[in-house]
Amino acid sequence: MPVDLHGVAYAANLFVAVGDSGAIATSSNGESWTLPTSRATESLEAVTYGGGLFVAVGDDGALLTSTDGADWVAQDSGTSATIHGVGYGNDQFLAVGDDGLLLTSEDGVQWTSVASDTAESVRDVRYGDGTWVVVGANGLVALSEDGTAWTTSSIAAVDLDGISYAQGRFVVVGTSGTILQSTDPQALAAESSGTTQDLAAVAYGADTWVAVGADGEIVVSDDGEDWSAL
Repeated sequence: MPVDLHGVAYAANLFVAVGDSGAIATSSNGESWTLPTSRATESLEAVTYGGGLFVAVGDDGALLTSTDGADWVAQDSGTSATIHGVGYGNDQFLAVGDDGLLLTSEDGVQWTSVASDTAESVRDVRYGDGTWVVVGANGLVALSEDGTAWTTSSIAAVDLDGISYAQGRFVVVGTSGTILQSTDPQALAAESSGTTQDLAAVAYGADTWVAVGADGEIVVSDDGEDWSAL
């Protein structure tokens, strides 16, 4: 790929990857990709799928939607702040970003700002087991059942940059090799990752947790608790 890509989602038999300068690339198999096409002037940081819609977010409040991953429409997010992450659950979208930014939407088109009770940069968001969980700078973790009323806390002296939910478990990754995990998002516990590299993202598939980060670092786990570097 000729540009840096920052986020990827899979739905409706299609991979969609987003990145610098509004780049959006697609693939039906994960191996053969379209060349990235610019759909915005701003860099895109994340993409998700829900309710029959892809939603991509990025710098300067950029927010785009697509029903097929090919034709995209710019939407008004109502903010000029960078939007770092976006997720879908409980029949709604939730987008997160700088300065405690939280936005909710039922259709991906009309967005509403929600008070977050934090000024930290919010980096990622996932919905699982009836709970929204967002993570961010300076160990920020915030929880909500409805995406509107939030309880915030700081649980680590590091930046938390990525979160995933699968197999009934939340896994969070961050700087200095930080990995936190639990089936209860209110009781996240630190695990040894086997690395001190910054970890930026985590995902689950093919019976394996995979976390990735700086300098190409990859660490894996079968259960989310015991990790090893590749």
